[in-house]
Amino acid sequence: MITILLIIGFAILFILGRRSGYGKQVNPDLWKPVDDMLPNLSRFRDLDTDTYARFENELDSAKKEMISPDITVLKGVSLERSGRYLRRAVDEFSSLAGSLPSGDSVYHDEIAELAASLAITGERVLIEAAEETKQPFTPRILNALID
Repeated sequence: MITILLIIGFAILFILGRRSGYGKQVNPDLWKPVDDMLPNLSRFRDLDTDTYARFENELDSAKKEMISPDITVLKGVSLERSGRYLRRAVDEFSSLAGSLPSGDSVYHDEIAELAASLAITGERVLIEAAEETKQPFTPRILNALID
């Protein structure tokens, strides 16, 4: 009888532990592909230093939210929030093209391509983080490319 109660007790603890609302930390090395893009993106820093600073702040927030989520945040919320910061960072970087003179400039296309590459790379990193931590994450940019 005691054995059955112990088995039931461990089963309940196992089920409750798996359904815990707190996520585990993500391996910081997952963000390396995004960090590797920064030297190429920083070439456009002088176009508009304020916009580039906002881009860097949003990207840093995305990284911080993914790597060290607040322990009080429910599972999955931090990756979704990190995705929002990532999309804001991509928008800020894309808006750097507005600082260029109008007309045909090779930099307009290059900024657009780099922004798209950043968005795709960032969401792939977040997908890997979601798989690693078994958290839900909806990739909005990658889903938009499929549609």
